[in-house]
Amino acid sequence: MSTTTSSTSTRTTPPAAGHNEVEHEGVDWSTLTPSVLTSTVFHIAVVLGLALYSNPVVVKAEQLIVSRIPEALPEVIDFEQEQLPKSDQNSEDVLIPETASAVVPTEPNVKDVQMAPEESESPSATTSETAFESGDWAIIPSTSGSIGNGKTIGGRTFIDRGKAAKAVGGTDASEAAVERALKWLSSVQAKDGGWNFETRGINPAVTSPGSAEQARNAATAMALLPFLAAGHTHKEGKSPYQKVVYQGLDFLTQNVNKKYTNLQTGNVSWFENQGSMYSHGLAAMAMCEAYGMTKDKALLPFAQGGMNFITTSQDPAGGGWRYAPRQPGDTSVVGWQVMALKSGSLGYLNVNPNTIKGAINFLNTVSDEKDYRATYGYMGPGKGPAQTAIGLLCRMHLGWKKDHQGLLTGVQYLSKMGPNKANFYYNYYATQVMFQWGGEEFEKWNNVMRDQMVKSQSTKGADLGSWDPIGNEHGVERGGRLYATSLATMILEVYYRYSKVLSKEAVDESFPL
Repeated sequence: MSTTTSSTSTRTTPPAAGHNEVEHEGVDWSTLTPSVLTSTVFHIAVVLGLALYSNPVVVKAEQLIVSRIPEALPEVIDFEQEQLPKSDQNSEDVLIPETASAVVPTEPNVKDVQMAPEESESPSATTSETAFESGDWAIIPSTSGSIGNGKTIGGRTFIDRGKAAKAVGGTDASEAAVERALKWLSSVQAKDGGWNFETRGINPAVTSPGSAEQARNAATAMALLPFLAAGHTHKEGKSPYQKVVYQGLDFLTQNVNKKYTNLQTGNVSWFENQGSMYSHGLAAMAMCEAYGMTKDKALLPFAQGGMNFITTSQDPAGGGWRYAPRQPGDTSVVGWQVMALKSGSLGYLNVNPNTIKGAINFLNTVSDEKDYRATYGYMGPGKGPAQTAIGLLCRMHLGWKKDHQGLLTGVQYLSKMGPNKANFYYNYYATQVMFQWGGEEFEKWNNVMRDQMVKSQSTKGADLGSWDPIGNEHGVERGGRLYATSLATMILEVYYRYSKVLSKEAVDESFPL
């Protein structure tokens, strides 16, 4: 395979079985024992990694495409072979944590983007001036050996949304609240197509802005997800939301992290200093959903590349994710990565089976076998409400069936706790768990949660259609009004977002292993 990068290097992995032999300078792979081979590959990878880190690859959108599918996929990490030292970081769990670690790369340069023409009713028709123009492009190298199931994500539509909502617990009032929220989100979109948690730079009249003004990728992804959930894409949607989504996706394609995005690994990363791996998980989810809903080939390299980076940034020892790539995981960050992987799987993207096995391994380390792994902690076993909701939702999407005792016990735990009036993060995950579970438990939960969200939506001034960021949980201060509004809107969209994407079919089907 040939690629274009800022430096050249020889192929360092042994040829895959069934492919032509390739000569490798200085290494006779046939004479090496497995242990020596593993050590050799590992040390070569380290040297190359240091070289790439010192010389970041400047990536343009068109450079993400290779001429053909590679002959051999990159070597998959074996969780039992490589054991990295555990991190001693145990900072408090927040949505967008501060990261002071030396491994955090510098921020990518934010470039001006080419916007869709103001007069165009179909922004996606512009094909020569944008970062994700359509074309017959091959998929970039994937770190996966399995193809996703490709089911249900394309079923979202803004046309029958209200009917779908009312069939499973929504109301005219909840749908009206969603419409007001989308209008507010579009009103705080920046001129460059992205969003900012610090909304005062866009509209000074908006109250309770967030402080994480450099986490642009995270803010943009959180704003895009409610539009996608409501069936609006850059290909189809109610005016002006089609253009809103188009410009948001365009922003993400032009603001990849240049140190972690490169052709040799097939990775596309949205990691950023203030948003860390949260930013990547959110952006990858948005990109995967947009691709899955439209099958726009121009988004394919970004969607698959985002999935690839989730795999390569996973903790090789414990199977989780945290603030920086390959750190021992925490439940909060893991939740966003698993949901991004699920969205990718539903869009026919490649999912690495070892990545899924690693995530399951992590969930086992933060749950207790004595209670059937029904409750979850942050970095170890516990009974945190938000962590338990995240853990149970991940278990549903990773293959647990409805008759699993851990799921039954966990749902009873959440049902007893009920919705929280001041914790959007817990409510976001727990509502999904209860909806997937269904029955009387969801009906009871929904009657409280739905009406609580509708009644608490702001109704005045520049805040009309948004939600006040209340409480002190999971990034409220750093994410501010945009963060709270994104989560609240998706809570009210659960009826159709997951009934057609991640409902019974997705719960009953585990990832391909």
